[in-house]
Amino acid sequence: MRIDIELIDYLQNLAYLSLSASEKQQLYGDLKKIIGYMNRLSELDTDVLPDFSCPDGGISALRGDQTAASPERELLLSIAPGRERGMFIAPKKLSEES
Repeated sequence: MRIDIELIDYLQNLAYLSLSASEKQQLYGDLKKIIGYMNRLSELDTDVLPDFSCPDGGISALRGDQTAASPERELLLSIAPGRERGMFIAPKKLSEES
């Protein structure tokens, strides 16, 4: 990945930041170091290492997926403050007063 001032300007605009010239230079240097470290890591030979994608032996602490019947649409719509054509109607935004 090429790091240059144009990329810093792009990231600044993307993140809605306003950086001074010295901050841009510092970010430029920091990003160059980070990408340099990542490039060094990509040079490592990891083919000889065991797969550590699941270090606990593949035991999941989460419950398995289970299907269940969902409530009836008409029952849910009956408690809705507003509905139209089988859908909930909600305000576009909350008012300032609430």
